[in-house]
Amino acid sequence: MNRFNWTYITDNNKRHHIGLMHGAQSGHLLVYCNTKIVLIDFQVLQDASYSFFIEDELCEISIERKENQFYYGFEINKKVDTPLNRQRKKREKKYLIQSLLTMGGLALVVTAFILGLNSWNELKDKAAFADKLAAIGRETSATLLITPDAQDEIVSYYFLVNGRAYTVEEKIERLEPEALKTSMPLEKGDEFIVRYIPNNPRLHDIDYSRPTQKQLNTYRDRAIDKYLQIFPDTDSIFCACMAEIAYELKGLDGYADFYYQDISAEENPQHNRQSFQRLTRDVPFRNLVDGRCRLLH
Repeated sequence: MNRFNWTYITDNNKRHHIGLMHGAQSGHLLVYCNTKIVLIDFQVLQDASYSFFIEDELCEISIERKENQFYYGFEINKKVDTPLNRQRKKREKKYLIQSLLTMGGLALVVTAFILGLNSWNELKDKAAFADKLAAIGRETSATLLITPDAQDEIVSYYFLVNGRAYTVEEKIERLEPEALKTSMPLEKGDEFIVRYIPNNPRLHDIDYSRPTQKQLNTYRDRAIDKYLQIFPDTDSIFCACMAEIAYELKGLDGYADFYYQDISAEENPQHNRQSFQRLTRDVPFRNLVDGRCRLLH
């Protein structure tokens, strides 16, 4: 049985004792902090990493296997986006500005260098977080709540993990489909896939380009309703058949062509009156409509 211990001292000088027990043969793993068990896993016989919180600090345990030996590491992740790290970055930025103001002309050069370095680090952190989500993340659905602001849109969404609700608020300057990588506009109650870290769902990422199956049905209904508003004499079953063919040929872009069919290209360059006409006049679309929808009309 391999045993390791670390002592972590928080910013307020509080000591925390972290212990690890790992069976070299069975691979069974137990990690505890002070007197509380924070992690249990089984058959850990290859490289692995785990994260957990001590107070508001994100801690990471790493296990590396080299030949028949295991090596263990413990570190504090001060890069990932957490409330404490955001406060830390704000505090560091404040001190940086105060220092730069005393340096005169040299401050311009130093500031430009630091801003470039921070941007590079932010991109690297995002890539690392994306890799971690891809490796161990799990998925569920998130429901939107949208509140109009004076200039922006406040987008709130919530999702459930193990019976607990997590609510997040985002301020998006342009609540437009192309800005969020989705073809259709967002509305209150829309549902999208969110991917989260299992032992800390606050670390997650919502993907507006991945609607749930329920949301796909909602998009279809909105596309059909828009078509019937413009052509009220059209049979609803026939219209639904055409919308389904549009989705079959173009995916969400097909629904978007139906939804924005009365919009000019200046208002929406991707989906508009012209794109709808190109879709509905295209030979594959017309052949499918003639062969499948005419019988329902």
